[in-house]
Amino acid sequence: MPMNNKKIFSLARELIDAQLNCGNDELSRKLWNEVAALKIDPKRIINLIYSCYSHEDNQSMLEADLNYFLK
Repeated sequence: MPMNNKKIFSLARELIDAQLNCGNDELSRKLWNEVAALKIDPKRIINLIYSCYSHEDNQSMLEADLNYFLK
């Protein structure tokens, strides 16, 4: 998996934990700022958060990511 995908998948997982599991607004804001600083399309991250079957499985994340680009 390219390093870029690893970072993007990691950010998506961290956002899931911060926003959905912990409700940590400050950490969520920090992570979204990192997404912006890295010039990652926020819709791509949102797609990974809500369209992925298993966030723990890299293959599932990759499939969700690829489907994002095919839309």
